[in-house]
Formats: sequence, structure tokens, C-alpha cells
Amino acid sequence: MREAFHLLEAKGLVVSIQGDGRYLRSIPSSTPNPEVLTLQLEKISLIEIYETRLALEPMAAKLAAARANNEDLEHLAQVHASLQGKERGDEEDFAFHLAVAETSKNYLLTKLIATQLNLVANFSDDVFRPLLSAHKMSDYLQDHASILQALREQDGIRASHLMEEHISSSLRLLLSR
Repeated sequence: MREAFHLLEAKGLVVSIQGDGRYLRSIPSSTPNPEVLTLQLEKISLIEIYETRLALEPMAAKLAAARANNEDLEHLAQVHASLQGKERGDEEDFAFHLAVAETSKNYLLTKLIATQLNLVANFSDDVFRPLLSAHKMSDYLQDHASILQALREQDGIRASHLMEEHISSSLRLLLSR
């Protein structure tokens, strides 16, 4: 119980006043939604998050290939272009992944993927974060370009496979530690 209160205090949700007790702080509007907060409070590893992404995002890519219209493809191309010149980034890379999820036109799948991306972005593990930093943006961009091309060609199987490989490369880095 004490550990849970320390975690809540670290997140700024609870304040302890010595000799008086513990109190909930008012929750600012920037606080993650309750589902994300629940997952953050539980013991969850970055590997588990990437394993979940590996299950969800290839499906989103497959659906996106079947459902993308010209406007969707243009938006994906713009997101991809906006990453040009950036040095590296998992978080920077997430805009593309979210755009693919949105292009799937599956609301629940998009929300699940957004939750996973948010969890990774807010994950503060000093061991795993540097491993993910080893990826260069140029690698991400090449992977994204291939995925985007498969989406343009409406090749769901290829898009799914490419997304799986893209996420698997990060998962392999995490598992290598």
C-alpha cells in the first residue's frame, strides 16, 4: 500500500501532509485518461507494450491499406514528410503510427494504439529508453516510406508485414538488454 501511495505522490495525484494524512490533488486537464493512468499504476513493462503494439499495429496497417482514400494517403505522406530532418525519435515516429491507425477507420483499434503510444511516450525507464534511442530517424523514415508505399498500392498483407518488422526491430532492441 505504501508503494502505491509513493507512486501516486510521484505522479502528483496525492499529497501527503505529515501528521494529517494523504489527500487527492485536483487533477489537471493534462492528466492522462483513466485507462492510461490505470495501466501506468500497474506493473507494466516496455516489452509488454511493444508486444501489444506488435499485435495491434500490423492489423491497423492491413485495414488502412483496404480503407485509405486519397485524403488519408496525402495526410500520411505529410506526416512522413514532417519527420524529414529530425535526428531520431520514438515519440516523433508515433505521429506516423497514429495516422496509420486513424486510416484504418477502426475507432477502437485507433484508441488502443494511441494508448500504447502514450504509454511508451510516458515511460521513464533509464534502462530501456536509451536502447530505443539507438534507432535513427533515417531508419524509421525508410520503414515508413515502405509502409506508405504498400498502403498506396492497397497491399494489406505487405503493409501488415512491414509494420510488424518495423515494430519488431524495436522489440528486439528491448529484448537484447
